[in-house]
Amino acid sequence: AQDPADPSASAETPQLLSVPKPDLSRVDPQLAGQIEELERLIRERDASAELANAFGALGHLYTYYELPEPALSCYENARRLFRLLGLVAGRAAGRRR
Repeated sequence: AQDPADPSASAETPQLLSVPKPDLSRVDPQLAGQIEELERLIRERDASAELANAFGALGHLYTYYELPEPALSCYENARRLFRLLGLVAGRAAGRRR
C-alpha cells in the first residue's frame, strides 16, 4: 500500500500530515501496543474510511496520554480523509444519475 503521507500520493489522496512519533515510555505497555498496531495499520492502508477511522482512534489514544502534537496531526488526517471520501461519494452519485 502507498504511504498516505507521501507527497507523491495519487490525486485522489489528500496530502496528509506526518505524525510525530512520541516517546511511549510512560504509556501502559498494553496501550502502547495498541498505538503501535494502529500506526502499522495506517502505514498499510490506502485512503479509505478504515484509514480515517484508524487516524481518529490513534488521535484519541494520543489525547488520552496528553500527547497533543501527534493527536492533532492524526485528527487533521482523519478530517482530510473523511472530506475526500465525502467528495468521492458525491462524484460517484452524480455519475449514476
